[in-house]
Amino acid sequence: MVPIVLDVNEKLDVCEVNGKEYLFTNLRIKRDTLPEGVVAYDVRDNCDGEFCQIQRFVMVNHWGTVIGTDPLPLEDGCYYPEGDDGCFTGACMSLAEFLKEKEAQR
Repeated sequence: MVPIVLDVNEKLDVCEVNGKEYLFTNLRIKRDTLPEGVVAYDVRDNCDGEFCQIQRFVMVNHWGTVIGTDPLPLEDGCYYPEGDDGCFTGACMSLAEFLKEKEAQR
């Protein structure tokens, strides 16, 4: 799958990883097109609808991309969600709305 340029006004699912909010899309995102201060990680799943591994890049079993402003602690290049990590909140918002909300929280 070829990475795409993310439309900052497109609605994405909100999820929680490592106690922080991120946006989720099942697409690959071109990292160099994201606004400054935004991080993105690929999500691997085991075909069960659960986040099993988050990395800077996933080639096989790529399930999607999480996008946020908080870097994840990658041990040996990976983050392994436990428990409720990767939980979808049921909310949707665009990256533009997400960044505006994060700015207001500062």
